[in-house]
Amino acid sequence: MSKNLLSLVFFLCSFLSSKGQTVIHSEDFSGTPAISWIGVDEGALSPTDIWRFTAGYAQINGFGDENDLDWLISPAINMDNSTAETFTFKSKNRYTGATTGAAPNINLELKYTTNYTGNPATTTWINIPFPASVASSNNTTSTISAQTTHAPFDISSVSGANVRFAFRYYGLATASKEWQIDDIEIAAGGVTCVAPITQATAPSVSPSTTTATINWTKGDGKSIVIISDDNAVIDPVNGTTYTANAAYSAAGQQVIYTGTAASVSVTGLTAGTNYYVKIYNFSDCNPPPVYITATPAVVNFTTSTVIIIPGGEPAGYYNAAAGLTCAAMRNALSAIIANGYVDKLYGGLWNTYATSDIKPGTTNQLWCIYTTLNGVSQCSTPMTIPAFQDGGTGGTVECQKYNREHTIPQSWFSQNAPMVSDAFHVLPTDKKVNNVHGNQPYGMVGSPTYTSINGTKYGLTSDPGVATGNEVMEPSDEFKGDIARIYMYMATRYGAAIGSANTQESNLVLDDTNWPAFQVPYLKMLLRWHAQDPVSQKEIDRNNVLFGVQKNRNPYVDHPEFAAMVWSNACSGLASLPVTLTAFEGTYRNRTVELTWKTESENQVSHYEIERSFDGKIFEKVGTVKANNSRVYNYYDATEFLPSDKLYYRLKMVDLDGQYDKSRTVSVILPKSGKRFAFSPNPAKSEITLQLGENQANDFELIITDMMGRVWLQKNLSNYGVDYQNLDISSLPSGNYIMTSRNQSILEHQRLTVVR
Repeated sequence: MSKNLLSLVFFLCSFLSSKGQTVIHSEDFSGTPAISWIGVDEGALSPTDIWRFTAGYAQINGFGDENDLDWLISPAINMDNSTAETFTFKSKNRYTGATTGAAPNINLELKYTTNYTGNPATTTWINIPFPASVASSNNTTSTISAQTTHAPFDISSVSGANVRFAFRYYGLATASKEWQIDDIEIAAGGVTCVAPITQATAPSVSPSTTTATINWTKGDGKSIVIISDDNAVIDPVNGTTYTANAAYSAAGQQVIYTGTAASVSVTGLTAGTNYYVKIYNFSDCNPPPVYITATPAVVNFTTSTVIIIPGGEPAGYYNAAAGLTCAAMRNALSAIIANGYVDKLYGGLWNTYATSDIKPGTTNQLWCIYTTLNGVSQCSTPMTIPAFQDGGTGGTVECQKYNREHTIPQSWFSQNAPMVSDAFHVLPTDKKVNNVHGNQPYGMVGSPTYTSINGTKYGLTSDPGVATGNEVMEPSDEFKGDIARIYMYMATRYGAAIGSANTQESNLVLDDTNWPAFQVPYLKMLLRWHAQDPVSQKEIDRNNVLFGVQKNRNPYVDHPEFAAMVWSNACSGLASLPVTLTAFEGTYRNRTVELTWKTESENQVSHYEIERSFDGKIFEKVGTVKANNSRVYNYYDATEFLPSDKLYYRLKMVDLDGQYDKSRTVSVILPKSGKRFAFSPNPAKSEITLQLGENQANDFELIITDMMGRVWLQKNLSNYGVDYQNLDISSLPSGNYIMTSRNQSILEHQRLTVVR
């Protein structure tokens, strides 16, 4: 409800009440209670221009440091249950500051946002003009002025249930200031409350054996969710406040959620049991809660009866395929994954994506194969579900909208069900790149006519014999295996139903008149991609979610070894299977980059070409290594003398027949002159290699903190000459971190990103 409407209802409704001046939020930085605001650095880290909390105030001093942007950010504050809000604080400062730039002269701004992402650079901020007292307190002398208390100023236009305010400091190396902020207070002239009008709608449930995720479309105010194993759910009572517990306890009726969100996950359910859910909306600001009890949102569901083993699949799920290979195994797998399949229909995919394609560590950020690189969205504002959902307009440039991408184009099966709505191959992807893809197959691109922000390419194929002369889409390296396993699933699940409707495309990719389903050159490429990009945790999670929705699985995600068992040499008659690349790493040592890789099952491989890039996008050939062509493990290494800050490498694996494929890209970070340490890889998963700086014979401490300043790892190190140490970071959740190296005389910071 908008604030204008809220104020209008205040005058019209007799049951409305108000109370006097109310403090919504305050912070005096004394530490009692714990300080709720955080300091976040957006630019290059510096030891002296970070917001610090000392002596009962927040202070930043950028004097003499590099250009920088630093933020002092509040916790989430609910601005929807009040009116006539004001903001006040105290400040004092010294030094002249900048005369040009983001905040000329004053070097300080006040902003707010309703969509804080954890990174101020990717958050949309709205400016709040300072009162004249702040500008007048901006002394240009080098003497700290007396602390100034600024009169409360109007922020009544700010609304939202999760608002964050922030002071943004802007400094130049040649013109910085020192600011102190203290005694922040947000107050309201009146707190109002009105019974909600609009009820929650469109509930849906994704159940497993003992858990379920319930989603709905929000109405007014807050939602209360009640679950029961009995269909007689009792309505909530006005004036009663209910305590929510998402862990269901045995039997009967239970409140599992109250709040402003539109989703809840309930645990503790019993397998094979019917449950009944009702969702009501209410307001609880003042007076006590007022509930809408007419026409609540209602949804029923039944938990699964299967027993899930740790890998995710039901016990014995693939028993019917045991001991089989080739076409017999394909047929057995097809029957397994077709049995019990539930078609959720094309329109239902939007709801499926809300659980199957959310980036880990976020609540609603889309994981898109065309805009994600190294596990991180490359969009300046990451697309979220459902806010960026395609509604028929937009999507003319990347990162505007997402829609439903048929990795096997619809024209290949005449848009027939159930292929048209099978979520295993209909992915949520960037609308612009999806349009570029059209109805062409995937393949290796020579000279791209289009390249997306994560490196996905579109253009003429560069593979001899694979869709020769046709345009294809080449996914980025981290998604090639995903596409390969999707294509294998579709060929296994539907067989001749794929490709039979469109001769042109089917002749490029599929040959359902003979076994195998894929033409040999295309199969060879898919098997390469499958080996090059192993199954990720993201694929495993998606496989498990879709099993709860569609009641079937992708066998090549559960058991990657099935790919060779179904389409091996003996089955397909391939002249040569692709080389299996089992490891590829890069390390900096003594101003050289050492590349090492390991392969198995080489057959008719000509050589490996080493390609290097300075930006991770444009690669050039810098070396060639002849292949051993051994069926056992092969070990290779190469060394390059080239100092730089950061380099990217990949392998081009070339067969005797001229066909080739490319490995995943690895990055190598080199220590800069005077730097204490560098590390690789970044982003990292469970371990990093510290590459310690040269000729700095000092003991120092390495500390890893998250962006809120919490310490996750602390380690003492000794650096004598050049040293290399492996560091276990498996305990760190996905996210961004600061690595700090310090001793009595040197303080150094570097950023680390952890992906799972």
